[in-house]
Amino acid sequence: MSPADSTLALDKHILKVRLAAHRGRAIVDIRYFYQPANGGPLKPGLRGVTLPAGYLPEIIEALEQLKAQMVHDGALEYTGEGNPPKYHPHVYPTDF
Repeated sequence: MSPADSTLALDKHILKVRLAAHRGRAIVDIRYFYQPANGGPLKPGLRGVTLPAGYLPEIIEALEQLKAQMVHDGALEYTGEGNPPKYHPHVYPTDF
């Protein structure tokens, strides 16, 4: 299996969503990466989650439901085609 990944630059963080193989199984790895002080290649951080790739359809469905709830609650606002959604953090309390 050839690995695939998508890299997102989020403020000061870099998040990678990767499809890879681990111990002969396909996995989806969602993990923060960091730039070492010496300027070398990005390195994986400790924060992240790794799941069997077979769960991907259910994960996507759950994220779509969460997105719909956030739009309904006013926490996500879509302002036009091609524009990223605007997040309104004040909608939800910070002490879940």
